[in-house]
Amino acid sequence: MSMRCARFLVIPLLAGLAACGGGSGDTTGSSGPSKQTIQSVSANGAVMPSDSTEAMAVALSAARAAVAVSTTAVAMPIHIACLGGGSAAFTVSGPDPAKWFNGVLDVGEHYAISFDRCQTDFNTPPVSGTLTLVVNDPGSATLSVSTTTTNLSVTLPLRTVTLNGSSTLTQTVSVSASNGNTTTTHRWQSSDVHVASRRNGFDSLFRLTNVDYSRGDIVAVNGMPVGSSCQGGSTLNAELAFFTWFITLATVGPVLYDTTGVVVQGSWVIGLPDDRITLTISQQRVTVQVDLGANGSIDLSLSFLFQPFFDEAG
Repeated sequence: MSMRCARFLVIPLLAGLAACGGGSGDTTGSSGPSKQTIQSVSANGAVMPSDSTEAMAVALSAARAAVAVSTTAVAMPIHIACLGGGSAAFTVSGPDPAKWFNGVLDVGEHYAISFDRCQTDFNTPPVSGTLTLVVNDPGSATLSVSTTTTNLSVTLPLRTVTLNGSSTLTQTVSVSASNGNTTTTHRWQSSDVHVASRRNGFDSLFRLTNVDYSRGDIVAVNGMPVGSSCQGGSTLNAELAFFTWFITLATVGPVLYDTTGVVVQGSWVIGLPDDRITLTISQQRVTVQVDLGANGSIDLSLSFLFQPFFDEAG
C-alpha cells in the first residue's frame, strides 16, 4: 500500500486570505487571481511535491524490478514483461560488462528505460515514459541514483503525475531493533523539475525548484502497513494564462499519517508572495496562524475540526 505525503487541503483559509488582499501573485489585471484559481493552485502546492516524490519512488521500484528479471539477456535493448502488466525495455552500459545482466544495480551503471504501463505487481501504479538512471551507490541498505525523466507518467490513486527533469533519489531501508518493523525512506532532491498533473479531467502544469522531500513508509513484521511520515520543502511555480503564482512549502518536523494516508499530526509553513501561513494539525483539530505581510506578527488565528479536503481542480 502506498502512503501519501499530503492528503489534506485548507482551501477555505487560502480563499479567505485572498479576500483580505494577501497572496495575489503577479497579475496582469487589477483584480488578481480568482478564489477558485487560488484554491486550485494552492491545493496542488500542498500535494504535488509529495505525489511527485511517490511517483519517483514507484518508477525506481519498476526499474529495479525490470533489471531483476533480465539475468538471461544476451542482447540489447532488453524487453521485459512486467509482473503486474505492461512492459519495459532498456539498455545498460557501465564500467563492468560482466555485471550488466546480473539482475541488480551496480555502481556506475547507466540505464535508459522505456515503460509502457508497467506495474511491478497488480496493486502498484502503472508507469509509462522514459527514465534514465545512473547508479551512484548500490548499497544494500542505501541506494542512490541520479535520474532524468522524459514524460515519465505514474498513475497514482488521486492523480496522474508526469515528470520532466533531473533529480537524485535515495532509498534507505532500516529495521527497528525494538519491534522489527521495516521503514523504507525515499529522499527526492531536484533543483528544477517540471510536473504535470491530471485529475478528474483537469490538467495543471507546475515547476518545482529547490526540492528536498523525504517520505518514510513503515511496514510491520507481518507485512501490514503501519503508517508513514513526510518532511521537507520546495518552491512551486505555476504559469497560468493571466498571472504567475508561486508558493514555498516546508514541513516543521515530520508529518505523521495513518495507514490510509490521512494526516494524524503535523505542522507546515506556507509562504505566499506577500504573506505567511503556519498550519498545525493535532488531535483532529486544525490551527492556522496568518502573518499578513510576512513581518513576523500574527494577524489572524483560526481553529477548526480537521477534514481531509481534496483538490477537485486537478
